[in-house]
Amino acid sequence: MNRQPLLVLFAALIIGILLRDNVSVTDGIVAIVLCCAVAVLLLGFQRRRYAGLSLAVFFISIGFALQHLQVFSFREPEISGRHRIQFVMEKKLNSNEKNRRYIARIVAVESSAIKLPVNTVISIPKDIAPLDFEHVYAAEAFVNPVTERKNDYQFDYKKYLSRRNVALQSYIPGELQSLPRETTLAEKIKQLRLETLQKIDNTSLRKNSREFIKGIILADRTEMDAEVTRDFTRSGLVHLLAISGTHMAVIFGFVMLVLKLLFGYRFRKPAILLSLLFIWCFAIFIDYGSSVMRSCLMITAYYAAVLLNRKPDLLHALSLAGLIILFVNPQQLFDVGFQLSFLAVFGIYWLNQPLTDLLPKFRGKAARLLVGVFTVTMSAQIITLPLVLYYFHQFSLISFVANLVVIPAAELLIVFSLLMTFVIAILGNVDVLNVLYDQTITHTLKLIHFFADVDSVFFDNISMSMVEVLLLFSAIAFLRPLLKRKRLRSAIGFVAVMCLFTITRLSLDYFSSTQEEFRIHKFYKEQWVSVRQHGKVDFYGDTTKLTPKVYGFVIQPYVTKRRAGAYRIIHQPISEGATIRLRGTGKLPVTED
Repeated sequence: MNRQPLLVLFAALIIGILLRDNVSVTDGIVAIVLCCAVAVLLLGFQRRRYAGLSLAVFFISIGFALQHLQVFSFREPEISGRHRIQFVMEKKLNSNEKNRRYIARIVAVESSAIKLPVNTVISIPKDIAPLDFEHVYAAEAFVNPVTERKNDYQFDYKKYLSRRNVALQSYIPGELQSLPRETTLAEKIKQLRLETLQKIDNTSLRKNSREFIKGIILADRTEMDAEVTRDFTRSGLVHLLAISGTHMAVIFGFVMLVLKLLFGYRFRKPAILLSLLFIWCFAIFIDYGSSVMRSCLMITAYYAAVLLNRKPDLLHALSLAGLIILFVNPQQLFDVGFQLSFLAVFGIYWLNQPLTDLLPKFRGKAARLLVGVFTVTMSAQIITLPLVLYYFHQFSLISFVANLVVIPAAELLIVFSLLMTFVIAILGNVDVLNVLYDQTITHTLKLIHFFADVDSVFFDNISMSMVEVLLLFSAIAFLRPLLKRKRLRSAIGFVAVMCLFTITRLSLDYFSSTQEEFRIHKFYKEQWVSVRQHGKVDFYGDTTKLTPKVYGFVIQPYVTKRRAGAYRIIHQPISEGATIRLRGTGKLPVTED
């Protein structure tokens, strides 16, 4: 507590949020918890020996109360069917083949007495003009609550939306009416960003280049090609498309470098202040996601220490950023981007120096740069690997090589894309720059596609339970002392935890292989039947209608959740009352779940 007080308080706040998220309590119990925590805090400060412990307990109760307020404030309105609604746009979401999708705020509903405003995910056909922030819209819409997930292996979309204070789903089949409205300063900034995105769409850049610059600078991947996204995911480079600490650090460093070159070294402190101001304005402009806010807060805390002539502390900066974000919105804790972003930075603190010490010392700047890229990449990937496997169930060994090759060039790409965004926003089309940018992005995407297509080291459908995740984190905890001090105790601890992980994994796999299950999966109008026996799964259905969505929302989640060792897809269209001839068995009737 004495060495890293902010880190301890950050961890305590997280524990409190997780506790409240897993138990249901009344307002009275929350009040009692807070009163007890205050009493413990006062007693702790009377006996200074226990002051740190009492403060940690107090922050656990604060996290508990903050999460309770979030849960209590969320409501599910009772509304369904066709209604005439008025709404304003809140956020643009990923589009699909037929519709544009947005988060919208419903401000009026005819023939309904629900409490307003309420947020909804709204889908609008692509032949209707895109929405903006300057108008209020009216239309006939099908409005319904978000449905509960039907199976335990499926993604809980309702909970995901509720954490973002979204309770409804809506679809507008017909025309929209719009009227101008007064906008707030925040909405004016959002509209300016939207107009910048539209200017990029109107340039002569190729589609992939347009979507790349929108993703890497303006945090908009809503129209990105699915194959490009797949390549970034399979190569382990998807973090380049998400505005994160790397992007903000590069932009901050670039702005500060320009200011120093213009005004000289004596201008160092004003350059730091102006660079901090720039990244905060930029963060607000791109709608400040959790990773962006984390990065801006960390850079600010780090350079505040520099300005005050104090030694910067990475963990203090990280913890302070986490505390501020979770105090503002505790639901951010459950965002995968938040978790991976904070873990990656902690991994750099935990493993970067020990890994650097293991490698030879090079004199050349280029060699030292490559060593730094390698150790930082390895540190971040090692510590985030358990969560990557838990959430995404896939991993490619080529990602280590891909990051080592692409990351050094990524800084130039980020700067080039930033400059292109300013040029397009101010001047519009500049053909020479467009051609140069197109060629740069085309060759970059070809390189990433090359890494993504190395199937021999790509592993998917990896099952991972939370117990296994915690064991892997425990093993990683032993890595730092093992690499730094090379003591036998650390080696024994690491080996023991990995042995326990292996035993746990084999036990879970064996138990799963002994289970049998017959299930009907419904996906819109399609039906698939799965039969699980001896650790393997057979899927029966119409393979002519086996779309990526069926694979992504039915087959893959089921295989990973059930820890199946293998699966087959067998062509046999399913209809009510049909029978399935199972390989090596008799017949089973097809019945509803």
